[in-house]
Parts: sequence; C-alpha cells; structure tokens
Amino acid sequence: MQRHSHQEACNAHLALIRLFRSLEVAISWAKLVSPTTKVEFLAIFLDSLLMEAQAPSPKLVWLPCDIDEVLLCQRASKCELHSLAGIINFIAQVIRRARTFLRCILNL
Repeated sequence: MQRHSHQEACNAHLALIRLFRSLEVAISWAKLVSPTTKVEFLAIFLDSLLMEAQAPSPKLVWLPCDIDEVLLCQRASKCELHSLAGIINFIAQVIRRARTFLRCILNL
C-alpha cells in the first residue's frame, strides 16, 4: 500500500471539488471536511494513524457522576437504570471492558 502525503490528499480534494462544480453537483459546504486522519463518526472519534477510537470526553466525565448518583440512592427506577445502561452501552463501543458492567445492570 502506498502512502500519500497530506499535500497530495489536499490536491485531490480540490480536484474533486472542481469536478463537482463543473458538473454542477450541489455541494453542502457545511458538511465538507478537508483531508484528515481524525474523524468523528456517530459521536465516536476515530484516528486512522493511531488506529484508535475514543469516546467523547463529556460522556466519560458524566459517566462516573451518573454511576455515583445511582449508587448513593437506596433505590433506582427502571428508567434510571435504562438511562445508565444506554450510556454504558455507548461507551462499550469504544471501551470493551464496559460490557461487563452493562451486563450487571441489565440483569437487575
């Protein structure tokens, strides 16, 4: 596999934009992104150079707070547990070990 430089990728990107404009293809400029090795897809950050996926940091900050909130209560509603399970399910897409905790919550 041949590696291309960032400049070559930018040149190809501009050539593609020129082609679309010459063909009068509508371009959504708000969605257009220049060549990069990092992209956000379905609220998960993917890095093709480091070959890693990262969950957004606000979710990682809120998760311990949500878990503490449930643990401090003597009881938790089914809705609260489902909400916590949803967050852990999202995190489990990136952090595989989180599935262990998800299974424990779903078994309640």
